Amino acid sequence: MSLEKIFETLDEEAEYQRKELLGKAEAEAKKIIQEAEEEAQKIIKSSIDKMDILLRIEKSRLLTEIELAKKRKIAKAKDEYTSRVYEDTEKYCKKLRDNPENHKKVFKNLFLESLGEAHGSKNIVVLVNNKDKELAARILSESNLNYEVKVVDNSFDGGLCLQVEGNRIVIYNTFESRLEKAKKILLAQLTEVLFSAQ
Repeated sequence: MSLEKIFETLDEEAEYQRKELLGKAEAEAKKIIQEAEEEAQKIIKSSIDKMDILLRIEKSRLLTEIELAKKRKIAKAKDEYTSRVYEDTEKYCKKLRDNPENHKKVFKNLFLESLGEAHGSKNIVVLVNNKDKELAARILSESNLNYEVKVVDNSFDGGLCLQVEGNRIVIYNTFESRLEKAKKILLAQLTEVLFSAQ
């Protein structure tokens, strides 16, 4: 075999090995690229899952915050509205004396209601403030009732209290006590209206 032939065979063998190595290198490179892409997809999916969890947590936190803010606003509005109604009613009660006929009518209704709560007791003392002493005496006289009327200091603005059975039972039917009862009822009704839709 000639030297030329040997070189030619060596060149062919080298080319064959080069192509084989190149093929193996390309296959290895494809495998590495595929594994890297798969790993990248796993990392991306994991990151997306983590972001999804974080977003859900943040969404939940924001919704809770919004709900609390809404409840605070409703509570504040309820308090403001109740206070306004209470103040307006209080002003009305104080002005009630300006109209003697209305004042007498309201006072008489409070008195009759209080008597109903006294359940027919005979030993009754009517407590009034100084401004209502004459009115109380007149209503008792008109009603043919003979109860003692006592003036207490001006601790209440209008209305009356009944002492029944030697002060064992005291029935409060003053403007202030009625306002407090009305305030509780108003608060309950407001709460029902404001929160029943939730």
